[in-house]
Amino acid sequence: MLTKDLVPITKFNRGGASEVFETLSTGPKVVVRNNVPVCVMMSPDAYDDLAMQLKEARIALSAYRGTGGLTTLGRMMDDLGVTQEDLDRAEDVEIE
Repeated sequence: MLTKDLVPITKFNRGGASEVFETLSTGPKVVVRNNVPVCVMMSPDAYDDLAMQLKEARIALSAYRGTGGLTTLGRMMDDLGVTQEDLDRAEDVEIE
């Protein structure tokens, strides 16, 4: 949290809300009361982007869990029934 992103709650009490809202285009702001963060404000576009990133991360995590996670080459070869000898005997394949 950068100090330039901190907004004292008293700024709202003194008519500075418009100024705070205009600065949201540069990034989220942390509203503090008695030097303690009480909320984070961001533009609707930034919120939508963050929500989409969270949704995509949840989908990726779900897919990762559904596949059993990461695996080793040896385990994958075992699952596919492929041996090192099979790979050594395989001919080079050209893909166009």
